[in-house]
Amino acid sequence: MRFGIQKKIAGGYVLIVFLIVMSTTVIQIKTNQQMLAYTMTAHQYHQAERATFELFIAIRNEETAIRRYFLTKDPQFVAAFRNAQQQIAREKEVLEELLADDEEALSCLQERILPTAVYLDALLEDALANGQTEVTSYWLSFPGLTEDFIRAEKDLYFLLNQRHNKAMFAQHAYLQQSYRLWAFILILPAILASVLGLIIARGITGPLRKLMQGIEGLKSGAYRQIDGVRSKDELGALVNAFNQMADTIERNRLELQQSHQTVQQALEKMKEIDKLKTEVLNTVSHELRTPLTSILGFSELLLQNSALDAKAEKYVQMIHKETNRLSQLVNNFLDLQRIETGQVKFNRQMVNLRTVIEEVVESFQAQSFRHTIEIHLPNDLPPVETDPDQVARVLGNLLSNALKYSPRADKVEVEVERVAPDLIAIAVKDYGLGIPPAEQEAIFKPFYRVDHADRQGISGTGLGLAIAYQTARSLGGELRVDSQDGKGSTFTFTLPVTVSGA
Repeated sequence: MRFGIQKKIAGGYVLIVFLIVMSTTVIQIKTNQQMLAYTMTAHQYHQAERATFELFIAIRNEETAIRRYFLTKDPQFVAAFRNAQQQIAREKEVLEELLADDEEALSCLQERILPTAVYLDALLEDALANGQTEVTSYWLSFPGLTEDFIRAEKDLYFLLNQRHNKAMFAQHAYLQQSYRLWAFILILPAILASVLGLIIARGITGPLRKLMQGIEGLKSGAYRQIDGVRSKDELGALVNAFNQMADTIERNRLELQQSHQTVQQALEKMKEIDKLKTEVLNTVSHELRTPLTSILGFSELLLQNSALDAKAEKYVQMIHKETNRLSQLVNNFLDLQRIETGQVKFNRQMVNLRTVIEEVVESFQAQSFRHTIEIHLPNDLPPVETDPDQVARVLGNLLSNALKYSPRADKVEVEVERVAPDLIAIAVKDYGLGIPPAEQEAIFKPFYRVDHADRQGISGTGLGLAIAYQTARSLGGELRVDSQDGKGSTFTFTLPVTVSGA
């Protein structure tokens, strides 16, 4: 039959579950009834303990209030006495209800505890009836709480605690007995389940062994089908599905191998193109440096020549400006290539970060008259093991961008924080144009510039942030951005206090 195994397993385990459910149900009902009785008794005496404790406190509060009244004649202690008197009445009612079936505890309460409260009530009422001018005599004759009351207090509390513990112990003992009974009742279904499992296992272990051999073959790369299983039940269907899976895996493996070879060839070709592009750009950049240097030098000589007329001087200034910008672009690109290829040597030393930041900020503040650069430095800033020139370069790039892209703002903030024992964070915050969320991940790529109408007319090469990003990573830190379009940006540069293995 197609579902033979399923029916056998289902029928056998339904019987086992029925036996387990019936046995445990009977035991559970009986256990719940007895446990409920023990629990209610334990809870009753626990409440009695709490009420007794509150009663003792109220009686002592009465005693304290009457003493102070006899001593000071202050009416406020009479009010305190009345409050304690009301509390005693409430707790007395609760205790008499809880201890109605416990004659010993109820007798101790009524005959040894409550008379003290009655005595205190009568003493105060008598003092109040005779007028406050005579309370001194009551004060001198008032004996306070007697030793018999204190012993009765201990006896009652001990008695209630004993009753409570006895109920708890009985509950625990019955629960242990129930556990043993459950274990005994469950042994028989467990034996039946073991026998049933053994019978069923003998009918399915053969196909399963072959299936396991096929799976081991898959693990070792041998995608062979399983032969010799003619069963028509679920195991037969499973073996057939395995054979189909093996065929599919083998076909997919061959296709994937071919695709991998194609992708590998494409990657190799892309690497060659990227390498060629880098070599061409490096060559062009190096070749441009010499003529650019010459043009800059000659333009500076021409600007020093006073014989030039105004028009010629204007053109020479334009040549000098654009040549200087092109030279800076070439230098930035070559610097980026050296950083990415690990050719830059860092001069790591113990650096006073405060001095480096203040010098950079002072330099940029002198260049910008429209912005105020605010510095927030902690007092406990530790020395940092890093390259001060590279730190200044990263901070300079961030400040340059902050000033450049804040045309309508009037301030830029530099905040330094020790975010961890071994990590410093330098944040440059502006209130300028901001960066759209979709473009924030791309701004650290070389030559990338945000396309925005407000940024038209703002010069730049798109290399500054790429250089700052790679430099920060080379120094062992990170550079990230948090920006809102139209509200400003915060660039955070993290720097380790020490560099392991440096």
